[in-house]
Amino acid sequence: LRIGARNERVMVVAAPEPIAVTGRMVRAGSPKIDDMYVRADEPLATADHAWFHEYVHTRQEYETSPRVAWLDDGSAEYYGAWLAYESGFIPSTAFYQYVRTDRNADAILSDASRADGPASYFKGMRVLAAADAEIRAGSGGTATLQDVMASVNRHDDAVTLDVLAAAMDETADGQYSTWLER
Repeated sequence: LRIGARNERVMVVAAPEPIAVTGRMVRAGSPKIDDMYVRADEPLATADHAWFHEYVHTRQEYETSPRVAWLDDGSAEYYGAWLAYESGFIPSTAFYQYVRTDRNADAILSDASRADGPASYFKGMRVLAAADAEIRAGSGGTATLQDVMASVNRHDDAVTLDVLAAAMDETADGQYSTWLER
């Protein structure tokens, strides 16, 4: 995963029962050191890959504005599935079926009151899958969403919709503000 924001250390715990939550990533203490746990019995051969989802969170060094809070879990969910596919845990058909979900299709991602809800995961993932396709097409295949995420990770202030659109514009030589707003 080439999005920058590498850590000096990531401690991973395979949590035994009675842990009920699938996984968590914690940024506590020193920067560049993250801790994550995943329920020990979480499967590997699935697009809903908790191990990779939590790992992606360890690679997110940006802060978002409330309207873009969905980017955290949306990108973790998208790249969790993508890494499961790229690593050979799932076939391409499983990856595409997962990211094409219509779950939470009517949700409005910029609604800050639902930033931690399932829409951030599923509609956010779908928007980022579409953005990746747009970026690949707009750049003639020379850039991907990873390039955008690397730019976002380098951004010093809160990531807004305008910052995300500018990163997409710069990466794929396009005009993505209207596309993202829609």
